[in-house]
Amino acid sequence: MDSQHSKQSLTSSHQEGKMEINPLEILYFLWDHLWQIGLFALLGAIVCFGYDYFNFSPQYTAAAKVYVTPVSSDPMYNESTLSSGGTLISDCKELLLTRPVLEQAIVALGLEMDAQELAGMVEIMAPSGSRLLFIKVTGGDPVQVADIANQLAFLAETEIPSITNTQAPQVVEPALVPEIQSRPASVQKGIMGAAQGGILWCTVLLIWYFWKEYGYLLKRPQN
Repeated sequence: MDSQHSKQSLTSSHQEGKMEINPLEILYFLWDHLWQIGLFALLGAIVCFGYDYFNFSPQYTAAAKVYVTPVSSDPMYNESTLSSGGTLISDCKELLLTRPVLEQAIVALGLEMDAQELAGMVEIMAPSGSRLLFIKVTGGDPVQVADIANQLAFLAETEIPSITNTQAPQVVEPALVPEIQSRPASVQKGIMGAAQGGILWCTVLLIWYFWKEYGYLLKRPQN
């Protein structure tokens, strides 16, 4: 669609030195450059898809759920204290990420990594107001991450009671082998890249449009 119509309609406002923006004229202008927008969207998709495909391996996340029972034989630990402050829940989260516990998981599963590397794969979450611990493990091997999550859940049952002098947590939902990637796939990254490329070139075109049509107003001496 030709942009001659938009130029003619702006003549009177240019003569008066006023900036009157017509959204329809801007749409006509972008339509005239639609092929450029499409080209940059394609380039953005190719770059983002290729970068993600060749530089990142698929990532999977498995999660086990453990219920923490705040009951203890020690009079210093009582349910009101633990539930109000979340002391036991916080303790459990930290204990599961300690080096001795992680090293037990490494030995039990025969993992070829150290405790620090394993800690980087594990995330312990506790929803507010809940006594559930979500043991989430993320890595490139779906079977391995499920095994690690379940092993840590088992260690929560066996190790935490002896340290905190409380009842053993209970595994309420073991981790399953994930079938879907937890990180956005390369195709999704390509779609995001296409959107970003198109938006970027639209922004450049609009800057050029407003400078071409109204830039002279910025150079006019002020009365």
